[in-house]
Amino acid sequence: MIVKTERLKLIACNYDMILEIINSDIGSDKLFNYNISQLELKKIKKIAPVFKGLLKEKKDKYYWYMWIIVNIELNTIIGDAGFKGKPNNEGLIDIGYSIDEKYRKNGFATECANGLVKWAFTKKKVKGITAACKENNTNSINVLLKLNMKKILHENGFMYWKLKNS
Repeated sequence: MIVKTERLKLIACNYDMILEIINSDIGSDKLFNYNISQLELKKIKKIAPVFKGLLKEKKDKYYWYMWIIVNIELNTIIGDAGFKGKPNNEGLIDIGYSIDEKYRKNGFATECANGLVKWAFTKKKVKGITAACKENNTNSINVLLKLNMKKILHENGFMYWKLKNS
């Protein structure tokens, strides 16, 4: 599953791709024929086992989990994003995203999140998207505001957001 935006290619990682991430050489500067920084590779290698466990029994639902973010012009993986699982009973899914520090402040997180939101809203089961971020994470707060998400709760140092599918 691939979602393209103006500057990005968002690639949903299936079970075999997760295994490839886990088994990739930490010294490598390539993953899936894309360039990747050591920092980004270490980060996704650290989280990939979680997704391996989640996908083991639901391999056909991989698009509700880990996605990699590729800068098309640079042919480089610049981050990861995705959802924390399939829609719940209320039709809500939780989105998350992370951009390699080297590529921040260029609008990539907003572009990525917007692409994933648009894709998710094409799925009939998705009635809304939620997100959470630390109250001092101004970059993430700005992304969520640009997505027109509404703050629904602020407690214990976190802000919780929601966007309804219209």
